[in-house]
Amino acid sequence: MATTIEEESNDEEEQDLRLSEEARIQEEEDA
Repeated sequence: MATTIEEESNDEEEQDLRLSEEARIQEEEDA
């Protein structure tokens, strides 16, 4: 993902989404 100054405002939100998505994927792998 490219990080431009404009996108930085969304950065935290996107990180949260990515983290929850990764957590969900890891849970599926562990299951």
